[in-house]
Amino acid sequence: MRIPVQCNGRRFVWAEDLPPSELCDPAVLDLLQRRGVGLVTSVRPGVRPDLGCLLRRCRERDVDVCLWPMLGNADGRWFSAVNADVFAAFCDELLSELDRDGHRVLGMAFDLEPPIATVRALLRGELPAWRPPASGAADRPLHRLVARVRERGMQAWAAIVPTIVHDAPRRPGWQRLLGTPVDGVGFDCVSPMLYTSIAEGYSRGVLRREDALAWLAANALRCRARFGAAASVSLGAIGTGAIGNEPTYAAPEQLAEDVDVVLAAGIDHLVVFDLGGMLARPAPERWLDAMCRPPGHAAARPSWRARALDRASTLVSRVGSLWPAR
Repeated sequence: MRIPVQCNGRRFVWAEDLPPSELCDPAVLDLLQRRGVGLVTSVRPGVRPDLGCLLRRCRERDVDVCLWPMLGNADGRWFSAVNADVFAAFCDELLSELDRDGHRVLGMAFDLEPPIATVRALLRGELPAWRPPASGAADRPLHRLVARVRERGMQAWAAIVPTIVHDAPRRPGWQRLLGTPVDGVGFDCVSPMLYTSIAEGYSRGVLRREDALAWLAANALRCRARFGAAASVSLGAIGTGAIGNEPTYAAPEQLAEDVDVVLAAGIDHLVVFDLGGMLARPAPERWLDAMCRPPGHAAARPSWRARALDRASTLVSRVGSLWPAR
């Protein structure tokens, strides 16, 4: 039986580098349970003796869990056309383990990004030797994988690069350039990673905090218009992730501002990055309270800098949609 999709009024946290043994801590799970916050935990190749314990304890506390498959950095880490077959094989193995052990989870989240080496080079200001992958290289494995997830009554989520919301229907420019298909795959939840701290920090002073909020508002609206009931937004960052130097929020109040902006845009399904960052800061409950605030707050003010960035993203999408398929 299919699990009903509820992309409204839900809150989740990404947990990228916390091992299941730490997530099994009753104090951590109680923090989530008391606020009705679900967990999206990374799962990597290799022996996973603590995963079953985590899933059992989450079930006992009624904490929803999504699994977040992730390869090693040498294999690209995230799903893309470059590693689609290897990634799909790992996910098939993980699904078989769930079947064998009788574990039930809410869903599986697919992080759709180019290989981590490419992303790191771009963030260093380098232009890596990157060509758009062959058309269909990722589509077939991802379609089959998502279908297998949904056949088990699980939800299939996609975390996507923010610029993908600028792709027009049937003109998947950014999806083609990045090798990360989204349209037509059948995802139950699509969550662009609209991290204002990273947008502001990596802009090297071009974007200010108010510009990042305007960028968040505009792209949350695009997400809702493009993905409808499946629309979600990922917010952050509270702690650093795979790159290691990601700019982070200064205080929970900034996360609260971001939540206000997304709720004003009509999206009430939020995933915050990340739980490890929360637990490393004083009073982690303040971050959870910030992400669980009710709707009814002010929206962001317009910004010409944010509009310029959005126009550039739309232009690249149009160019990418014309890129000859290989």
